[in-house]
Amino acid sequence: ACRLSEAAAAPLAEFHERDALWVLPGKRAKNDREHRLPLSRQAAALVKRRAGDSPWLFPMAGDADRPMRSDHIHTPLREALPALKVLPLSLIHI
Repeated sequence: ACRLSEAAAAPLAEFHERDALWVLPGKRAKNDREHRLPLSRQAAALVKRRAGDSPWLFPMAGDADRPMRSDHIHTPLREALPALKVLPLSLIHI
């Protein structure tokens, strides 16, 4: 699991597509410890489909050089869930 703010500011470089793994470095984690998070099939598909030149998984709309703010990520997540065939979840689960 991760915090929404950690996901919102995730650079693509932290994702290892071959291993379906997200390595969250300690410098970005609240407890200063590296986290190795296995990606679900749906999450791996989302990372793989990510298009554009931005270094961020979720770039800021209108400024791809910055990550999306965590308070702005709810709408894209809500829109992505049906396409990823994820069971209905509350955003508290994300």
